[in-house]
Amino acid sequence: MTLTLRPGSSSAGTILLIIGLCSGCATRSRVDRIYESPYPGQWNLAVAPLLNHSGSDAVDVIVVTDELYAELQQVKGSLQIIPVNRVMAAMYELGMEKVNNPTDALTLAEALGVDGILVGSITQYDPYYPPRMGLAIQYYTRQGPSSGQAYEQMDPGTLARAGRPFELNRMEELEPRISLVRIFDTNRKEVQEQLESYAKYRGDELEPYGWKKWTTRKNYPRFVAHEIIGEMLAVETQMVMDKPQGD
Repeated sequence: MTLTLRPGSSSAGTILLIIGLCSGCATRSRVDRIYESPYPGQWNLAVAPLLNHSGSDAVDVIVVTDELYAELQQVKGSLQIIPVNRVMAAMYELGMEKVNNPTDALTLAEALGVDGILVGSITQYDPYYPPRMGLAIQYYTRQGPSSGQAYEQMDPGTLARAGRPFELNRMEELEPRISLVRIFDTNRKEVQEQLESYAKYRGDELEPYGWKKWTTRKNYPRFVAHEIIGEMLAVETQMVMDKPQGD
């Protein structure tokens, strides 16, 4: 099952046109796999090292984090992505072993001088065919609160295991702008169709193994990163478009 935890969203219905969002939903093909920045001017963005809440020792969180960074670098427009090693250096200077909560995320964003920061965790991981990977990501910005609800001291792993939003103290100024929880299970038909579409985008549909090339332990994280980055950008694009003029 897949789940979006971003209370108060008014644009989720529109985003369904971009990607299938839940298990049991009819599969929808992506309009365009060439992602574009939703921001009119330069926007500096960092990706914090992911946490491992999968229970698997086989997953390399830095490799998956690097894939998110690599996919963000492919976005057309004025996004400036901070290298992961620079993010890790800033965490070291702050004495921050990992990003555990919204305060950590925004403290790190402030130290890096970025407009936004992406944090998250790997919630499921099985690298053997057919592979399965779960991701929970949260996107924070330094430009004030957005619609939604924040959870005090709430890490992405806890968010991923939630069946519904927690009834905790709100911290409006620390709320994530976007929260997504996804499971990419290759056993599911819609994920296979996403893989086929991704293979066509990469020009691999005519290769001997076709889309199955992207189900290997080495390649699957890139596919997953591509899908979740695309969905995050689709949500953010709609939010930017919905923002009243002059705000």
